Amino acid sequence: MIIIMMRFLLDTNVFIEAYQRYYAFDLIPAFWDLLIGNAEAGSLYTIDKVESEISKMDDKLSLWFKSYPEKSVLKTADIHIINIYRHIINQVSNDSQYRDSAKSEFAAGADGWLVALAKTQSMTLVTQEVFIPDCRKRVPIPNICREHDVDCLGTFDMMRKIGIKIT
Repeated sequence: MIIIMMRFLLDTNVFIEAYQRYYAFDLIPAFWDLLIGNAEAGSLYTIDKVESEISKMDDKLSLWFKSYPEKSVLKTADIHIINIYRHIINQVSNDSQYRDSAKSEFAAGADGWLVALAKTQSMTLVTQEVFIPDCRKRVPIPNICREHDVDCLGTFDMMRKIGIKIT
C-alpha cells in the first residue's frame, strides 16, 4: 500500500495573519510548534520569496521564521518553475480584467512564484486570499490557481486536512 502525504505550500499571509490575528506567540505557542513539526515531517513548505518577505519585517515573526526548517523553504531557481512563472506573469499581464497597478504588485511579490512552484511540485497552495471572479484592484492567488489547475485552500482547511488541533 502506498501512502501519499499531502504537501502544502504556505503563502506569506498565512504566517502574517496567524501572527497578527489568530495565533499570537504569547497566547497560542502550540500553533507555531505544530507548523515547525509539520514542516520537519515534510507536510508544510514555503518558498525563498516568502522567506524574504517575512525577514524584511524585523519583528517577532521574522525572528520565529529563523527556526523554520531550511529544508522546508524551497528555492524557486529551477528552470521548470521559472518557465511556469513566466507563463503566469505573461497571462496576468495580458489580462484586461486587472488594473496595471494590480499586475505590477502581483509581479513584484511571491504570489506568482508560489503558484508556479505549487504547479510543478503538485502541491496544495495555502493562502488567506479568496477567489474573487471580478476582482480588478489586485490579482488574487486563488484566481490564478484556478486558471492553472492548482489546488488552493485556506489555513483552517489545511489544518483540518493535516489534523492540526489546538487544545
